[in-house]
Amino acid sequence: MSSKDKEKFYWWKKDKNYYGDHRLKALEKERNGYAFSILLEKLKCESTPYLGTLKYSENRAFSLSELAAVVDMPTKLVKAGLDALQEKELINVLEDGTIEILEFINCVGFETGAAKRMKEARNYEQKRNKTRTNEEQNGNISGTFVPRYKSQDIRDKSIDNIFVISSSIIDKYLGIGVSSEELENIKNIILKAIQTTNASVDDETIDKIIKELWINKNIINPEKYVIKWLKNLKEHE
Repeated sequence: MSSKDKEKFYWWKKDKNYYGDHRLKALEKERNGYAFSILLEKLKCESTPYLGTLKYSENRAFSLSELAAVVDMPTKLVKAGLDALQEKELINVLEDGTIEILEFINCVGFETGAAKRMKEARNYEQKRNKTRTNEEQNGNISGTFVPRYKSQDIRDKSIDNIFVISSSIIDKYLGIGVSSEELENIKNIILKAIQTTNASVDDETIDKIIKELWINKNIINPEKYVIKWLKNLKEHE
């Protein structure tokens, strides 16, 4: 796969009622509210490669001055803006200073060069299928067209489908740039951890694990990391 195939392009999706959201309306009523709205857009853009999570590095969050430099806004304005955005439930600032963009998944789009060609191929196959169907109905040809692409859950049948990554979670991460190969690798890590700990997991837990492993790709032993996660989960059940 060429570098152009792997190149990722993100965009923010806004429906026609975006600025009618009561939270944004309340935000813009604040002093410097329109500047806070711009701050939110900049935070969204900066957090996109990390699935809506923003921090300086894996080990620490941004300081106010560092974040102000990144978004190119005065430090005092950024401080007031973060407080206002959190109060209006547009972001969440964790205890360690990590910034989370709420509803991130609902407002981001993604495509690669390879995905674009895949879409074009699908459209071609659909048109071809329609043409062949019409020809069959008119008695010109015989045979059945088999679609090349199928969507499916990623599941492990060896444990009676106890462990399933649902289509909604798959679509969510494929939509923001996680490859099917990465998802398959993460699925295998989670599966081994489940077999080791005998823990039961729900969609929310799977979602959190996928996000954590995809963002923190430099975790030395991801399988051990997930095993520890699931053991802690069992202890608190």
